Amino acid sequence: MSYHGMRVMVTGGAGFIGACLAQRLVEEGADVAVTIRPGSHPWRLASVIDRVRILEIDLANPLSCERLCQPWAPEIVFNLGSLVRTQQSFDELDAVLEGNFLVAKHVFQAAAAAGVRKCVQVGTVEEYGHAMVPFVETAREEPISPYSLGKVMATHLALMTDKLTAMRVAAVRMAATFGPAQGFVMLTPNVIRACMERKDFPTNQGEQMRDLMFVDDAVNGLLAVGASPAADGEIINIGTGTMQTMKAVMTRINELMGNPITIQFGAISYRPLDTKVFYMDVSKAERLLGWRAAADFDTALAKTVAWYREHWDVAERELLSREQRIRV
Repeated sequence: MSYHGMRVMVTGGAGFIGACLAQRLVEEGADVAVTIRPGSHPWRLASVIDRVRILEIDLANPLSCERLCQPWAPEIVFNLGSLVRTQQSFDELDAVLEGNFLVAKHVFQAAAAAGVRKCVQVGTVEEYGHAMVPFVETAREEPISPYSLGKVMATHLALMTDKLTAMRVAAVRMAATFGPAQGFVMLTPNVIRACMERKDFPTNQGEQMRDLMFVDDAVNGLLAVGASPAADGEIINIGTGTMQTMKAVMTRINELMGNPITIQFGAISYRPLDTKVFYMDVSKAERLLGWRAAADFDTALAKTVAWYREHWDVAERELLSREQRIRV
C-alpha cells in the first residue's frame, strides 16, 4: 500500500519518533496532520512545517480530544501520544496512566467515531518487563513500572477496539530507539550530552544487554504495520532482534566524541527491578510484513553523534531549555 495521497494523522507528532514518521509520510506524498501538546514548539518538524496540519490538542482531555478528527478526518492514525516516564516508582502511577492509557482511550474513541479506517498503537518493549527472553508477542507481560503498565493497558485496549468497532487496530511494541534530535530521557543522548559538556558520567557496571534500534528502522517498521492488513488485530514486535552491551555502547560514544570524559562504570547501583538481558523476538514482523531492521548499528550511532555535535545549539535551546522549564 502506498501512502501517497492518503490522509494520515500522527499523534505525538512533535516528539522524537513522531516527527521522524511525519517527515517520512510527507516525503511519500501523504496529507499529514500531527497533534502537539498545547503550548509546545514543533521544532523537529521545521523542514516540513508548511506541509503538515498542526493540531494543538490535549489528548488526555476527553473534551479536547473530541475535535481530534473534526472536521478533517484521517484514514489512518498512528498513536504516538505518550508520557514517557520510566521511573520504577508507584508515585508516578496516576500521571503515567493518564498520559498513556487514557490518551489511547480518547484517541481510539475519537477515531472510531469519525470512521477512521485504521489505527496503529505504538507501545514499547518495556511492556514485557520480567517475562522470559526473547520476548514473543504471546508472552504474559510482567510490567515493572507505571509506564510499562500503562502501555500494556493501551495495547490490550487496542486489541479490544479492533474486535468491537469497525476500525482496524494494530499494536506495535518498539525496541529502545535512538537517533538524532532525541530528548535527554534515554541513555544514548545522555552520554552524548555528558561528552559535549565534558562532565564525567557515573553509571552502573553496564553489563545489561539491550536491543537498540535506529529511528529510521522504527519509522520503516511503523509504515509496514500501517500498510499491511496482516497486522490488524495483532501485536507486532519491531526491533533488531540483536543485543548491544550498554558498556560497549557508552564506550563507543565516548570514542566517537574523542574520549572527552571518563565513564565511571560501577559508580552507581543497578535499579532493583532492572534485568540484564532485554530483547524481543522479531520473527513475526518478518513473517507477516516482510520487514526487518536494516541499519548498521555503528553507522547509525555515528550519525547520531554527528547530529548532536553539529546541532548542539539546537539541542541546548530546544531540549535542555525545555528540561529546565519542566523542572520549574
